[in-house]
Amino acid sequence: MLIVRVTNVSERSRIWQIEPYGDELTLSPQDSLVVEIEDGPEALIEIDLRPGELGERLWVSLAGDVEAPTDLKLNGRSVWPSG
Repeated sequence: MLIVRVTNVSERSRIWQIEPYGDELTLSPQDSLVVEIEDGPEALIEIDLRPGELGERLWVSLAGDVEAPTDLKLNGRSVWPSG
């Protein structure tokens, strides 16, 4: 099962948009949103919404081992890690 957990660790509310449905959920400080996909791979993706940072932190847990991504691409171009 694929599990995605989004936690708002910011001091203000954050809006999480659900596409392709166009719905929006308000995550108050310390709220967590969990998305479960039954037929997905055995993985946990955690996203923390933090204040004062340029982006969000992404960790992936595969078979109990936590891994940080080695590359993150947007439209085929590497955007993280920068430099």
